[in-house]
Amino acid sequence: MQGICTNNSIEAEFAERSRRNISKRISTANKPGPSLECRLCERIARGEILRREPLSLKRSVDLTRSTSQIQDSVTRCHPARPNEPLHRIGYRIFVRVGVLTAELPKPTFSTAGVTRVLVPHSRADAVGRLILAIVHTRVSLLLYWNAMTSSPLQNLMSFLDASPSPYHAVASARALLETAGFTELPERSAWADVTGRHYVVRSGALVAWVANAADPVNLGIHIIGAHTDSPNLRIKPHPDVSNVGWRQVAVEIYGGVLANSWLDRDLGVSGQLILTDGDMRLVHIARPLARVAQLAIHLDREVNEKGLVLDKQTHLLPLIGLGASENGDLLKWLAADQDLDIATIAGADLMLHDLTPAHTLGIANELLASGRIDNLFSVWAAIEALTATSDNTGRVGIVALFDHEEIGSESASGAAGPFLESMIDRVLFGLGINDPDARGRTFAASTCVSADMAHAVHPNYAERHEPGHRPLPNAGPVIKVNVNQRYATSTVSAAMFAAACERVGLAHQVFVSKNSQPCGSTIGPITASRLGISTVDVGCAMLSMHSARELCGAHDAEFMRRALTSYLTGG
Repeated sequence: MQGICTNNSIEAEFAERSRRNISKRISTANKPGPSLECRLCERIARGEILRREPLSLKRSVDLTRSTSQIQDSVTRCHPARPNEPLHRIGYRIFVRVGVLTAELPKPTFSTAGVTRVLVPHSRADAVGRLILAIVHTRVSLLLYWNAMTSSPLQNLMSFLDASPSPYHAVASARALLETAGFTELPERSAWADVTGRHYVVRSGALVAWVANAADPVNLGIHIIGAHTDSPNLRIKPHPDVSNVGWRQVAVEIYGGVLANSWLDRDLGVSGQLILTDGDMRLVHIARPLARVAQLAIHLDREVNEKGLVLDKQTHLLPLIGLGASENGDLLKWLAADQDLDIATIAGADLMLHDLTPAHTLGIANELLASGRIDNLFSVWAAIEALTATSDNTGRVGIVALFDHEEIGSESASGAAGPFLESMIDRVLFGLGINDPDARGRTFAASTCVSADMAHAVHPNYAERHEPGHRPLPNAGPVIKVNVNQRYATSTVSAAMFAAACERVGLAHQVFVSKNSQPCGSTIGPITASRLGISTVDVGCAMLSMHSARELCGAHDAEFMRRALTSYLTGG
């Protein structure tokens, strides 16, 4: 596919090496004094990159500068290397400022002649050309990419790389929503006005909606549900382990992982810290820190004949170095890395993630490989669909992103909890619908699309699939059916989603599991049974589900985005 970057080598230019290189560029740059962008580099060179402070420049800025002028300034400060495309320059800059971008304050601003395209902590080599834009008189620093070089697939890859944990997935979704004019409503506050574009965050979950000129009693609510979590290795509260001269990290298995897929991969750490002042701090260690080392074949001669057997307690402990570990060592290291006093850390929810970035593969680059495709692919498509929805459709459009789907959804931020129902009730109340009759009529007119991934037929294991229902990547969204209600799809809801695909010229596929091969489940049956709303389970075809690295169709990003947008808008 033309225009898609497939050069995904990661250039580790952090800490002292990074600061030395930047200082050298500043001193040798051929221009009369540092530009605004180079003043940022000066701050990095002084070590301020290590501080998680709101990134702003306390000086007036000429807002009349065009994006081309800003771009020229960037390229003068960071000249291209031999045969290096401009978006790689952008990525090299991003590597240096990326640890700050996850902590940028939510951009509540009105533009002053600057196009608002904000992806505040995305990997720039997957999005396109990096431009540093200064917006309005608050002079907040934003990372701005030229929209002319981006595509749905590039944006999805950027979203995947920026979201190694459910907390980061919510932050990425939040950034896309705010760019499209959505505002946050604190869950604990009274809501004076629910009309317009709003969202609510609860830990690793998010509910967003569009509700202008809404008539939900007659037109209903259109809901898209997805989940932000993926199977992985979670770091235990007391993680420091020593064994025969090696330092290791105690981990707990989260969800139905393909354990062997985590072997011999360079792993980073991500998640969230809770500070004693109540602040919540995102953590994204994007450098190789840990590795689950597999036993050499010389010590396991029959592994290829008898298969790999892993004890989850002992064989999946990652290595982080040599020597002896003491209680609290990992947290002390993390506090120093985050420039925090360890006494200010009240709690941590940390996990490991594979550091290999999302990329396309295949002869025609028609496939997408990444971690967490299940189910950040659907999260991204749902947010893209909601942000493209008109404010005046007459119906309420809602996207609900749940946490903990991979472990049963039974939590305060999971689909089995009251989060979505509570948000719907509050939105309806704000729209003047506060009696049981009107609420019941609204729910009867409403529908839900449970967007998760679907199993593609595996060429090496075709016998595991139902012969008449074998979805393929890039062949259209998949409607998932199970008569035992492992999926919530009915004939009515299936026809509704098929019509949404047809309105935008998309084919659709159908997945049914083999009788001897029971299927998994989704948030669909949970939502349908909790709310009594007609629900359809859909997804895009993929291989290696629940692996540390999964595989799907590169064209499916655009297909699912169009299908979900059609569903929300009603055609």
